[in-house]
Amino acid sequence: MLFLPEIPDWQWRTSSQAQPKDEFGNENKTRFHISARLNDGHLVWRGWFDDRYEADAFLYAIATDTLHLQPELWNYPTPMWTPGMGEQLSYYFATTTYISSTATTSYTTPNDWSPVNTVQCLAGGAGGAGGQRYSSGGGGGGGGAYSSATVTSVGPATSVTIAIGSGGSGGPNGGGAGSGGNTYFNGSSLSSCSVGAQGGTAGQVASNGGRTGGQASSGTGTVKYSGGTGGTVSIGGGGGGGAAGPNGAGNNGGGAGVGGGAGGSGDAGYGGAGGAATGAGQSGNSGSAGTELGSGYGCGGGGSGGGGDPNAGGGSAGNYGAGGGGGGQSTADGAPGNYGTQGLIIVTYTVNSGFLLLFGR
Repeated sequence: MLFLPEIPDWQWRTSSQAQPKDEFGNENKTRFHISARLNDGHLVWRGWFDDRYEADAFLYAIATDTLHLQPELWNYPTPMWTPGMGEQLSYYFATTTYISSTATTSYTTPNDWSPVNTVQCLAGGAGGAGGQRYSSGGGGGGGGAYSSATVTSVGPATSVTIAIGSGGSGGPNGGGAGSGGNTYFNGSSLSSCSVGAQGGTAGQVASNGGRTGGQASSGTGTVKYSGGTGGTVSIGGGGGGGAAGPNGAGNNGGGAGVGGGAGGSGDAGYGGAGGAATGAGQSGNSGSAGTELGSGYGCGGGGSGGGGDPNAGGGSAGNYGAGGGGGGQSTADGAPGNYGTQGLIIVTYTVNSGFLLLFGR
């Protein structure tokens, strides 16, 4: 049995002053989770805590075999803990920090940082191109790539350089879009970091070739997957590619016909769904947000393309890391492509004295 070392409040508690937010209104935040497993390793419960003191109190009750006698503690985690989950459960503690503000350029490892950690990087998705007047739709943007690894070259209380890839801009009517930004941890660039993932490639105007997502081969990590390719065009716009994730590559955006192509789903189908295909003259549908990375974060699905004629814009991408849909062919200046969504970094580690193993009811 081991107890958590004390860490300063500033290393986990959000400041009362205004903090930079990501494009979805989320601040960088740190959460704590405790998981309960049976003797065979089967996970029976995982609870999330937003307050370190509440996590400490919960763990102390486990260590003293009094948790079943203190129902006021059962609602501290989400989802709540309930008695009767099993006999002789093993409890494990870990800290997870979500870094999603693109204004954040450094991360300081806490005092209890350890070499037992995982850093996940999701790059930004690209924007879809705008449709051309009386010509063709615009190509869908590629989804951001994903990389993860354990970082052993950094110790506690150490500041490292990071970058959160921005989403690429959507193309105006008849115009090209922006590519997604790279996301990386502990380095000054994608080529010199400990963990990093490449952003998606911008949708192009009047190009039947789908725009590639961020490539796993360009990233750094032990687990790497590519973002989905943006859909090809016809009269309608191509669908955006889905973001890659820990379960696999992002799925490709659909090719267009008279209507717009469907967006690709994120994380090999475990992430957000892509926007549904559209009919002629219908604006693109939005991709869904992913939630599989915990705390409302996930790998988004791409937006669908706009349908050709008269003036249908591409659909918006789901958060995080997905490609925007391309605009459909237009009869006026009203068929823009939509933007891709930004990436994020997720840092998970155990306490520096090793994983926490406690036994309880």
